[in-house]
Amino acid sequence: LVEKFSEGWKKGIEGMNVNVMSSFNNMKNGMEILKRCLTQLLLYYTRFCDVIKGCDNYQTTLSRGLVNIPTIMAEIRRHSRTF
Repeated sequence: LVEKFSEGWKKGIEGMNVNVMSSFNNMKNGMEILKRCLTQLLLYYTRFCDVIKGCDNYQTTLSRGLVNIPTIMAEIRRHSRTF
């Protein structure tokens, strides 16, 4: 899971952005929906990181693949300003 997320998280955010932009004519509503989806993604990922950090072998194997939360937040901010 850690590896798969690390490989595709940016593409996933980009896909959400494109999907919302093409699905909603009202940009204000589209922006609000995108922000809420991205916020939920960040909340779930934060919880996921907390679970991983609780594992015994966190310091070695799993920690290498985790994406820093500030990195994800920066990408979210970038896409939140798209509209």
